[in-house]
Amino acid sequence: MASASSIQWNVVVALVSVKLNRDNYLLWRSQLESVMDSQDLLPFVDGTQVEPQKEITKDGKTEVNPEFGAWRKMDRLALSWIKATVTEAVLGQIMRAKTAMMLGRLLKNLMHRRLLTKLRSAPFAGNAEAEGFSVVEEEGIKIQRCRELKG
Repeated sequence: MASASSIQWNVVVALVSVKLNRDNYLLWRSQLESVMDSQDLLPFVDGTQVEPQKEITKDGKTEVNPEFGAWRKMDRLALSWIKATVTEAVLGQIMRAKTAMMLGRLLKNLMHRRLLTKLRSAPFAGNAEAEGFSVVEEEGIKIQRCRELKG
């Protein structure tokens, strides 16, 4: 499990120079992921650091799992870092997330839906670069659009 982060709060906000809004998800994500990865917090967002059981049985007695307390502390730190780097409008949409993993999934779904909607409403020519998509991502969106039209 990751240890407590030594990086100061104001450094996190300084290293993530943009606050997430409706139009800059890919830029924001690349900055935040780098900072979180450097502090071993990314596994709490991507789900590879799984939540341990809250209670364990030891010598026939049920007690609080010390691993859960450590996990919760780091998860809350990751959750707080994400919330500190989004706009108020986005924060209003994500308040229900209780863990960093839930928040990461919620943001990804919200922003990808928004980007797909935006791309569907405009011609594809030159659109990928304007939206911050790579050519591979643009092709994936085209394939998804074709599947939706067929289904």
